[in-house]
Amino acid sequence: MEAIDIVLEGAIKLGVNKKGQSELIKFILDNPSYHYSIVTNQKNLTHVMHDISGLMRDDEFFLPRVLFKNDEYKEVKEKLTRYYELDLDNCKMTNKMWIEELAKCMIDSDDYVKDFNLNLKKYDDERNV
Repeated sequence: MEAIDIVLEGAIKLGVNKKGQSELIKFILDNPSYHYSIVTNQKNLTHVMHDISGLMRDDEFFLPRVLFKNDEYKEVKEKLTRYYELDLDNCKMTNKMWIEELAKCMIDSDDYVKDFNLNLKKYDDERNV
């Protein structure tokens, strides 16, 4: 499995002992929803290892840098596609507008997500009328 190979490579580079490597492999096997994210972020190995370490601690305040569960990714991607009308080939946003949206999201992600979800609900209500 590619995700395990990537994490094992990171563990070896970081000098993780055999017991720690075994725990990492078990975590990856027990959490297949992170595999896609590990593979797509393998060039950011430091961030991947940071995220796995934090996720293994099951800390409710831990915020991953690059890893996400496949279901969360697919759901957010679908919402963005619908809201920005990519599914209708009707998106009018320029590159500059996308950068501005991304900056807002990165600066205040909690409020941005709440606002986005409210706007999406309004949009869906209007679109389904």
